[in-house]
Amino acid sequence: MNKIEINNLTFNYKSGKSEYLALDDISLSVKQGEFVCVIGSSGCGKSTLITLLAGLQTGFTGEALIDGVQITGPGTERSVVFQHYSLFPWMSTKKNIIFGMEQVKKWSNAEMSSRADEYLKRVGLAEYADKYPKELSGGMRQRVAIARSLAVESEILLMDEPFGAIDTKNRMDLQELLLELCAKENKDKNGKTVVFVTHDIDEAILLADRIIFMEPKRIKEEIAVPFGKDRKRKEVVASEEYSVLRRKLVSLFYAELSSKVGGEEVVL
Repeated sequence: MNKIEINNLTFNYKSGKSEYLALDDISLSVKQGEFVCVIGSSGCGKSTLITLLAGLQTGFTGEALIDGVQITGPGTERSVVFQHYSLFPWMSTKKNIIFGMEQVKKWSNAEMSSRADEYLKRVGLAEYADKYPKELSGGMRQRVAIARSLAVESEILLMDEPFGAIDTKNRMDLQELLLELCAKENKDKNGKTVVFVTHDIDEAILLADRIIFMEPKRIKEEIAVPFGKDRKRKEVVASEEYSVLRRKLVSLFYAELSSKVGGEEVVL
């Protein structure tokens, strides 16, 4: 059984008396332990898809299933990191991370405190445990939100441009952390299932087992990524497979742009 199953899903955003089509007859399967990146231009429906999988939007037609059960709302088996950090301003960074673990009810107070310290260290913020969100930069706040999501050990990670506001060095470090986490869990258990939205072609190739390219409202193409779970950045970037994939994704973006302006498809 697939971990995530979407069948003929259609969703309309409603605003007052008007509405518009956001997703049109989407079908997608994600296996247990698979890392799927969703990529496409702004407004194509990537974030809407994450919101529906998180259970934060309802009213769609078709099926959106987790372990064969229809999604009707949020669940502790899923953790979400959005484009913009979502921290409680009255809590310290450490308490924000502990709050996430409290919802799972899996660890003692001492264990939660220790795990919070561990994950703050892993995202490079150990010395900021007692700081409040207003005392952190935007990128630092997002790293706290990522630490909170990782610390709860949910079966499914739903990530919507989680590294978009983070500087290049920390972005690369967090990409490595995510690769390490998924590789480790894939060996220890059945593996963590990740759906990761990004605009970044290189990030998608580095992280994904499979890339879903979306055009507005629909899935245009699914592309397998031929690198193992224990992949290394230098080896990936130096490979011919990486170059081929990158050219293909760039061509897909250019083809969509051409269709909007009435030009011809660019083949690289």
